[in-house]
Amino acid sequence: MRRPLVIAGSIMALILAFPASQAWASEAPGAGSPTNTASAVNTRDASSVFRIAFALQQINGGVVNPTNTATAYASCTSCQTVAIGVQVVLASGSPSVYTPTNTATAVNYKCTMCDTVALAYQFVVQTPVPERLSPQGNRELAQIEASLQRLRSSGLTGPQLKTQVAALMSQLNQTLATDLVPINPSQRGGRGGSRQERSVGAMGDNTPTSSSTTNVMMT
Repeated sequence: MRRPLVIAGSIMALILAFPASQAWASEAPGAGSPTNTASAVNTRDASSVFRIAFALQQINGGVVNPTNTATAYASCTSCQTVAIGVQVVLASGSPSVYTPTNTATAVNYKCTMCDTVALAYQFVVQTPVPERLSPQGNRELAQIEASLQRLRSSGLTGPQLKTQVAALMSQLNQTLATDLVPINPSQRGGRGGSRQERSVGAMGDNTPTSSSTTNVMMT
């Protein structure tokens, strides 16, 4: 059985694993501190800047120290600025150090009628043996990433984007829960109840006059 550990409060994290589409970034197993960064800066009136960073990274060793960041900065009028960072880390073995970092920062500076959104989702799955997505899991992941990319031209507001992205991350969570398999088929029977999931995330909204700022973190 899977044993989830949930840390409640201002931080709420999530631990699982997966890749992305053609733009997926991949870290070689053994790198204990992979990073994923989405950064959007908008200084043009009546414009939109939309950045997505989507990565699958693997760790095999004693240190699990991934970092995921989403930063959106806006200084404009009637503009939208969106940064979405999604990091999935597959960690195998029994790490002695477990320190994932996940941050989302949205800033409005001298902004009027601006919609500024930063969303950071970090998924880490710790397993006793190296695992990967099944073919079905890869197909589902590609569909999720494609849906994320389509949000660029959706015309949705910040709060609406947050709702849509949260729904896609829920689908991703389900895919990771059901479609991970050992890389070595001979180890399939050894998975048992050793997989560990942890969930941590922070969420905060700030809505000043005539502008909107949204920060979301899910680790």
